[in-house]
Amino acid sequence: MRPQFYTSSSTSMITKLSRKLDQNQKAIAQCYMMISSYICEPQTYAQFEELSALKETAKGLKVSNEQLILDLKSEKQDAVTFELLTQKHLQEFYDFSLDAAVYIKTMKHQRVAV
Repeated sequence: MRPQFYTSSSTSMITKLSRKLDQNQKAIAQCYMMISSYICEPQTYAQFEELSALKETAKGLKVSNEQLILDLKSEKQDAVTFELLTQKHLQEFYDFSLDAAVYIKTMKHQRVAV
């Protein structure tokens, strides 16, 4: 018999984390769509490299998010460890979203200037 990692007291926390991960999955997809739009087409090699790095980061975050959701459902981690892993992942997404926002803003301003 598999040990129970989630007690009734941690179930509420797990439910909240599950919702956050579901929302995060949607946010990752939205960011990827935004940086893939025609507005964000690179004009220089440096922009091409930056865009490629952003897309790779988004893909990595998507995979990581999906794995966290699977781990949550299979109860591979205890609730506290899972919360720490989720918070670390959400911080990585936050950092990525800031980088993506700067890139998008730069590209929009560049298009207006042209």
